[in-house]
Amino acid sequence: MNIIVTGCNGQLGTSFYRNKLIQNINTYFFYGKNDLDIRDYNKLEKIFQKIKPNILINTAAYTNVGQAEEEVYECNELNVNATKYISYLCVKYNCLMIHFSTDYVFDGKKKSPYNEFDKTYPLSVYGKSKLMGEKQILNSNCSYIILRISWLYNINKKNNLINKIYMNLKNNNNFTAVTNQISRPTCSDFLSIYIWKIIEKNINKLFDTKAIFHYSNEGDEISVYDLAMTIKSAYFESTLNSSISPINSDDLADSKIRPRYSILDNSKLNKMYSIENSDWKILLKNNINKYLL
Repeated sequence: MNIIVTGCNGQLGTSFYRNKLIQNINTYFFYGKNDLDIRDYNKLEKIFQKIKPNILINTAAYTNVGQAEEEVYECNELNVNATKYISYLCVKYNCLMIHFSTDYVFDGKKKSPYNEFDKTYPLSVYGKSKLMGEKQILNSNCSYIILRISWLYNINKKNNLINKIYMNLKNNNNFTAVTNQISRPTCSDFLSIYIWKIIEKNINKLFDTKAIFHYSNEGDEISVYDLAMTIKSAYFESTLNSSISPINSDDLADSKIRPRYSILDNSKLNKMYSIENSDWKILLKNNINKYLL
């Protein structure tokens, strides 16, 4: 079976590469943005013609939420048009598409975990682009698994919430953290392993799948501020020169484009595949101990 992974230089793509299943039945093809521009339909089709993939895992995306407000065209090119190209080619070449969306498709006004049937109402250019990308996949009629995820982090990458908090503390920086943005962190390594297990255990059933799922690691909901304080108390209790100041999102310039509450309900995914998840606190501790200490 041939499996393509796009975006392999990003947070999730590098996790898929590191945790790939070494089996004789699978052949993997990993493409970063320098190897394959997924915005180019003709180049994409050449790859499909050459490899004839059974599964394409698309981890490539425009993810800078704040910058997307100014770079609307660039954001839509990656999150909408490129997604459309891939999904259409998946139909043409009879390939399953596994794609990742976001909790930012919701407005954050709900007070209980979001399920797949809740109404979407993105607040940002980024959130709108990811929702439009979902619709492109649905409209293509390809076989697909779309996973909406929250607060994704790869401990080895700089551009995520966990790493920014940790490095600010390590460098004794003073910084602010929002008290009223609440969700659960999602470990990219664990997510990649989770997807590999879905593929391994359900290979004969996957190719007729057309489903959107919610996925995050299990555990208590937490605010950005409490998350920062949790990391500080666990690893930097003796660091006296770094202070974390609580701030309300209303005091931030980009407050209107980020959902305040984005806990995702995993029950549909858990019921469908019965693969063990893990508590985000356990995963965070393991990641920091393994890679940052």
